[in-house]
Amino acid sequence: MPGRVLTASFALLALLAVPAAGQDLLVASRGSDRILMFDADGNLAGVFAAGASVPSPSCLAVGPDGSVYAGIREPSGWRGVVRWNPGGSPVGRFAAQGLGDLTGVAVDAGGAVYAGGTSGNEVVRWNPDRTPYGTFAYGNGLAMPAGLAFGSGGKLFVASPGSGQVLVWNPDGTFDRVFRSFGASAQPLDVGLAGDGRVYVLLRLTGGQTGVGVYTSGGSFVRFHSGGSVMPSPTGLALRPGDDAVFVSDSSTGLLRLGEDGTFRVVAPAGASGLLQASAVRFRPAAQVSENSLLVQGKLTAPDGAPVPDASYQLRFGFYAQAAGGAPLWVSPAAEVQTRSGVFVARLEQVPATLFARDSLWLETTLGGTALSPRQLLGSQPSAVRAASAAALRAPAGGAAVFQVSQRPALTLGAGGAFTALASGGAVFATAFDASGQASAGPRLAPGSGSWSTLSDASAKRLYSPVNLEEVLRRLSALPVSRWRYRAQPGNVFHLGPMADDFRRAFDVGEGDGLISTVDADGVAMAALQGLLKRVAAQEETIRRLEGLLKRLEEGGP
Repeated sequence: MPGRVLTASFALLALLAVPAAGQDLLVASRGSDRILMFDADGNLAGVFAAGASVPSPSCLAVGPDGSVYAGIREPSGWRGVVRWNPGGSPVGRFAAQGLGDLTGVAVDAGGAVYAGGTSGNEVVRWNPDRTPYGTFAYGNGLAMPAGLAFGSGGKLFVASPGSGQVLVWNPDGTFDRVFRSFGASAQPLDVGLAGDGRVYVLLRLTGGQTGVGVYTSGGSFVRFHSGGSVMPSPTGLALRPGDDAVFVSDSSTGLLRLGEDGTFRVVAPAGASGLLQASAVRFRPAAQVSENSLLVQGKLTAPDGAPVPDASYQLRFGFYAQAAGGAPLWVSPAAEVQTRSGVFVARLEQVPATLFARDSLWLETTLGGTALSPRQLLGSQPSAVRAASAAALRAPAGGAAVFQVSQRPALTLGAGGAFTALASGGAVFATAFDASGQASAGPRLAPGSGSWSTLSDASAKRLYSPVNLEEVLRRLSALPVSRWRYRAQPGNVFHLGPMADDFRRAFDVGEGDGLISTVDADGVAMAALQGLLKRVAAQEETIRRLEGLLKRLEEGGP
């Protein structure tokens, strides 16, 4: 498209490490106009979409090819569904006339899109080619359809909070059955189907209680997991593929996960990482790409500086060693991008890691074979690290400060892979969070301290049981203890202690093979000391009795 140029300002340029397999957990953040990415355990992994492309996202779906769909509401009042390709570029829009705010969206195996909303008691459909199909499901009690999910045989399960039912439709649009009717006792908000055929329903009960109900494929009750105080405003439900772990989005508290003890806990609190008013949650297969991918955000404008019309454009990105001329070091495949007010986001996959080991690198963007602007210099900055790994950040002899905080080196790299990190205010490695989003587990380093503290508060523990101190002593006396050194350490460094497998066999504690937790080692030592003290006290009492008896015998007494 001649005459259009790419502006020199790039809002985002970041090198990402992308796993080769696994699952991404997507959460719609309605209050911050974002779709956030988490790993399969609920740890933040990045931003999938943000800003003008995803205003007020209310529901999510994932297509069979990994494309992402979200119901949105623009400031102008326009409501509909936006589609992003697996790389994160918006590539399609579907108008949802008459549905009001969208509360549910789903995609079938063939790529057809389905949506329901707060207005109109129907589910509408778009064909795989994005043309409208019209009304797909209506009647049979359907009222204010919310969460949608596909089950075996392509049947569509619909949560109908207006009628207190979960309803099922066949692939041809004919009504199949009432899966379960809750009547006035509960409102189903979302539905998820497990690999074993069970159906999970997100519920708001009469009186304000919330939770997740579990039912057989025939609709029989199995159990109910209460949401408790951490789930006041649930909005979406997702089951992790493989083990059907339950995740719930809540507009008040954030992202929740159901634990093995049947209790929901906050894994991503509201207000953290831009998560505000979480409105939906869905899993999708992680992108099958190489370890290096690049997100590029820019703006397409006409010669007068005005944004190009909103549409799809095919761009290519070339990387060069100089500002002009020369052969490209690497050119990306054509990337389909969707512009909104000229702004686009493109994700480049399988970027050679060798590109980012260079001292200078230039990016050229082309549309239809025409370069759109002067090449952009990619520099080494804290917001866009050019190295593919920390090892590629070379430090001169004596070390070098890579990042600074308040004119102090926050991270200093030394020789041999060593580093020094600033933690003058203390450090916490959080491995779990409580309902309020505070760290509830993990070691801590206090300011000015030289040793780690481990969480040991009684409120963080359960399943207490007494310890047989004599048994601990007996097992400890039989535990092999050796002098040894780690294979990776120098030959003059030695340690003293048991082997992990012997320790675990002796005391049946620990978190994994080959490991000894310091908490367990300290606990065994304390129990053994208590056992010894108890044994010594008993022996001292025996000695006192014998000494008294001996004294009486010496004095001629009885």
